[in-house]
Parts: sequence; C-alpha cells; structure tokens
Amino acid sequence: MNKWIFALSLALPATASAAETPAVPPAASATQSEAPRFWAIDAGLRYGFIRDAAFDPYSDSDLLLQGTVGVSRTALVADRFSLAPGLRWDSGSTRATARGADTLLLVHRVTMPVEGRFHLHRRIYAFGRVAPGALWQRATVQDASLPETSKSSGWVFAGDLSAGASLMFIDTRGPKFWFTPEIGYAFAARRSGGLSPDVGDDDPRQFGTLQLSGTKLSGWFFRANVTATF
Repeated sequence: MNKWIFALSLALPATASAAETPAVPPAASATQSEAPRFWAIDAGLRYGFIRDAAFDPYSDSDLLLQGTVGVSRTALVADRFSLAPGLRWDSGSTRATARGADTLLLVHRVTMPVEGRFHLHRRIYAFGRVAPGALWQRATVQDASLPETSKSSGWVFAGDLSAGASLMFIDTRGPKFWFTPEIGYAFAARRSGGLSPDVGDDDPRQFGTLQLSGTKLSGWFFRANVTATF
C-alpha cells in the first residue's frame, strides 16, 4: 500500500505541470490567405492608339508601338489586398512620309505607377494602376527641298490610368512567371510643333522654323507583358 501511495504522489505533480503548460496554437490560417509580398519585373509591348490629327504626319495608322519594362515592390498588405509602387519605361518610334518628306517620331514615356492588387487566388490577381510621369518626344522631318533635317524635342507631362490581371503560368521554388494583359487610357500634354534645322550655332546660314501642329499623344492603349516575381 505504501508503494502505491508513493507512486501516486510522484504522478500527481507531473500531471498538474502538464495541465498548466499552455498548448501551442497552430499557425494562423489567416496568413495563408494574405496577399504575398514580392518584387516584380516585367517586359513586353505597348500598343497605343492615337487619334490626334497632328500624329498623322508621323504614322500611316493611329498605332504607336512601344517596348515596355517595369519594376515594382509590394509595400503594403491588408488581407487579400496589396499596394505596390514602381517605375516604368515605355519607348518606341513611328515613321511615315508626309507630302514627300520623311518623318520620324521618337517617344520615351517614364512613369511612377502605384498599383493596387486584389489576389483572387495564389495564381491570379487583378490590379488597377495610377501612373503619373513625363513623356519625351523628338520629331524629325527630312525634306529633299530643305538643306538640313528639321527637328524638335522636349518633355511634357504624361500619365496612365489602367487595369488588368496577372495569371501565373510557371510556378517554381524560385521565380514565378505571369502573363499580364492590361488596358488603359494615356494622358499627355500637347507639345509645340515648331521644328528647326539641326545645325550648329556657328552656322552662318539663316533658316526658318517649320511649323507643324503639336502632337498630343493621348489615347487608349493595350499592354501585354511577361512578369517575373520573386
């Protein structure tokens, strides 16, 4: 009997100690549904549709095709929503013939997009972008009747409003790859249309200014990118 009492006295403190030890809760499942944080780098093509009449001398259609690259980083996360600021560069050119003169328009657009995302699933998210920035363009007219090529270049304010989605098509332990279609509207201020001959200040010849209507590169656009996230 004494042996049983002694064994029971040893077991009771151990049982009490185990009961007092708090259970470790499992990992919160809420984190599994939160939007992920990642860097995103993308590249693709941008199709701009310019209906401005001043664009006609530089293009046989209303299309301005540009290459596009961008980078962004998730900054804020709230449940399935996230916010990612970034930087984007679109670059392209278009050429045509107007009244016997060869024309060329070179365009660089630099914007700082802020992207709001809603993650529908780990393999798909929708987004909207507000992208203020600036646009640089150089217009060139080469006319056989003129001794020198006429040029004009400069910066104007520009911006984009757009929406789209990203769909994952390659999932690896490292980078993940997405197809990202996007549609939006581009805004740009009108630039002066005066073109001057490309000559040095010490050239003794006198040239006038070729007056063309200033271009306003606003209009709808479609962009298709491949995005890598990590």
